[in-house]
Amino acid sequence: MKPGLHWTVLPEKHRQLVAPHIHPNLVQPCFRKYLWRALFVREDYLGKPVVVDDDGTDEPIQFDTSVVFETDSTVAKDVTDLHSHID
Repeated sequence: MKPGLHWTVLPEKHRQLVAPHIHPNLVQPCFRKYLWRALFVREDYLGKPVVVDDDGTDEPIQFDTSVVFETDSTVAKDVTDLHSHID
């Protein structure tokens, strides 16, 4: 939120800007313990169990893995068209 602040003033700014707006259970003294409970014990921040509905099937994921280089004819043509409109 305030990337230019010195690290020594961050705890006080957190108390002023963030803490009043979040649930008190989210202020954790040890991040590793919180991650353990959230990821492995599967509890939410209220201490309630998180039920993962996993039927064993995954949805297919579509990735756009096409690689375009500047030497490709379509890119070169587009760049040429752009330059012709500038002049």
